[in-house]
Amino acid sequence: MVYQPPTLTALTPAETRPGAVVQLTSTHFSPVAALDSVWFNGVAARVLQATATSLQVDVPVGAGTGRVHLSTLGGMVERTQSFRIWYPPLITGFSPAKAAANAVVTVTGSALAEDGSRNSVFFGAARATVLQASSGRVQVRVPRDAESGPVRLETPGGAASAAGFIFLPAPVITAYQPTQGSVGTPVTLTGRHFQVDGQTDTIWLAGVPARLVSASPTELRVLVPRGTRTGA
Repeated sequence: MVYQPPTLTALTPAETRPGAVVQLTSTHFSPVAALDSVWFNGVAARVLQATATSLQVDVPVGAGTGRVHLSTLGGMVERTQSFRIWYPPLITGFSPAKAAANAVVTVTGSALAEDGSRNSVFFGAARATVLQASSGRVQVRVPRDAESGPVRLETPGGAASAAGFIFLPAPVITAYQPTQGSVGTPVTLTGRHFQVDGQTDTIWLAGVPARLVSASPTELRVLVPRGTRTGA
């Protein structure tokens, strides 16, 4: 019997995780699975089913992204296009640990996607914009509706999270009373996100800084400063 050299034209899917089944298609495979040998970046894989034009192969644990080799009684063939094998990502840290909306946060770890579009980073339920990415770190812009708590990162290989992020929301003024007054008049501002992270807030009346009399997360009391005029 004359054995023809095998060819290798396609792998389906084009990328996957260890333990998944990949189909190799082309010509001159052995229909006996034991006579076909497949390696993913040098790591031997188990051939589950075989025909002359198709192989069902189990992607081995420990194999990395790289070239696929196929050997039969007719010879050996290598696929020049690299086959991507995804592993679950790991987050080792992020910096800074406290940030406001639009700040840039760097998430470090391993098994991250080099292509920024393949990484999804969430602060609570809010998805961040990915600015730069490599296999070891991802830079993102904090979304306006971010939440304090875990930072979650997803890639085609899986998901990872790390606790401890503190979101610093912008203050919101819902009302103030009175709406007019002279120098020294007490003015009470109500709203939310005052005194964020235990820091003292600064209030301006028509561009002039006012003296803070009392403060809570939802209420600030100031005195109308000398030199102020009608304004915001």
